[in-house]
Amino acid sequence: MPNIQKILIVEDDPIANIIYRELFKRYECHFDIAESAELALEKFEHEDYDLLLVDIRLPKMHGFEFAKRIRATEKGRALPIVGISAITYSLVEDDFNNSGMDQYLGKPLSIADLDNLLQNHKIPLRITADNFVKCDIDYGKN
Repeated sequence: MPNIQKILIVEDDPIANIIYRELFKRYECHFDIAESAELALEKFEHEDYDLLLVDIRLPKMHGFEFAKRIRATEKGRALPIVGISAITYSLVEDDFNNSGMDQYLGKPLSIADLDNLLQNHKIPLRITADNFVKCDIDYGKN
């Protein structure tokens, strides 16, 4: 049986979390959602993750501080951390570079962005009929 990767999503917006739950059904992975950086640190302490998706603008502790704390741990040193935000990258570039995050994705996340990200981290798409665009083509009777 292949090793199923585990992802921690750190996002405080309940609507975004509903969307993530639906989007991640497309992939062969397990995922947890933490609604705050503090809760995410707690989950991280007790679970092993293969990838972190972290909203940059979290209440109390923002995503950059969270990433620094993860990087300060033994198991977090080499863990891929992807920052996600609706803020234009150029406005947060310095903070991003100083946080230890590996990649930045803009919101709203597109399915193509998510596909590329997860494929780069060797997380396969779950093959189902729902993953394919449905189209009816009438070829006529020639």
